Amino acid sequence: MKKTITAFLVAGCMAMLIPLMAYGIGTRRSETKYETDVWAETGNDITAHNSNGNTTEIINMPEKYRLLDISTGEVWEISADEYLFGAVAAEAKKDDSEEFLKVMGIVINTCGLKSAERTKNGDQADENDVDFLIDSETGEGYMTEDKAKEKFGEDWEQLKQKIKNAVKFAGRYAIFYNGEIAVSVYHERSAGKTESSENIWGEAREYLVPVVSVGDMLSTDAITTKVFSKSELREMLSANGIECGEEISFGNAERSNSGYVLSIEVGGKKVSGTTLSIALGIPSSSFEISESMSGYTFVVKGEGHGVGLSKNGARFLVESGFDCFESIEWYYPGTTVREVGVRQ
Repeated sequence: MKKTITAFLVAGCMAMLIPLMAYGIGTRRSETKYETDVWAETGNDITAHNSNGNTTEIINMPEKYRLLDISTGEVWEISADEYLFGAVAAEAKKDDSEEFLKVMGIVINTCGLKSAERTKNGDQADENDVDFLIDSETGEGYMTEDKAKEKFGEDWEQLKQKIKNAVKFAGRYAIFYNGEIAVSVYHERSAGKTESSENIWGEAREYLVPVVSVGDMLSTDAITTKVFSKSELREMLSANGIECGEEISFGNAERSNSGYVLSIEVGGKKVSGTTLSIALGIPSSSFEISESMSGYTFVVKGEGHGVGLSKNGARFLVESGFDCFESIEWYYPGTTVREVGVRQ
């Protein structure tokens, strides 16, 4: 039944999105651009000069990052280059192209620069003063070579070389908006259109806004279906602090323009779509609910919060001929990818 529903919905989405692919992506691509600045060392700083010869920025490139391993509680301190390699490996699939791995390298390098900026400004909120959270057991956030060999097996050596090439290139670049390092959040796949940061976290950013993500609804795993019995559903809701009363009921769902549930009434009480999706372990807050005699069925589009770059969508853009810069600027409209020099 799940496969039938998925095939039907994906076919419908393809019919709607292919015209957008022909018009929307082609139009946006013609507008994209990127800057490659000329950099010169000045002591411990890197000074940027734009094409007119004017100094535009001074950036101290991070030498190391601190990682908190949530599976062990240990804090690791590793070089920025080592982190970038392991972080890209954690986001990779065995057949990924080098161009897509460049995309992820630039996005993750930007995350690192943003974290270093917060540390410099004294804005780190974590009590351990760490830059990133990782899970060494699952390989989330950062993947060691041993974990990569375990995951990718005989495909690892070929993928490893592609990652090495990609991060060597990507480590020189970062994403900027109006001269500031961008917040380069990303997710696995959207519901066909990405979400705004304001709807998810309450903070609006001009470049974290909805964009069409054609490739997301063309993949075979774009839609998932989860079925819950009424007793199972009640137990899961209660365990997450959502009391639904004597009778489980869902109603008055408020949706964003991207199709994500902003809020929904559960047993007459309003909860956010994100809260409900986390409580039930469903992959995103873009869902439809149907009731039967035995329980409830959730049909879910996408995976993750939906803000910023869609990994699945970026893969599709690269396969369609976009380069790494164009792919990034598609998902963070109004930003510019710039060269940021070398590590100290």
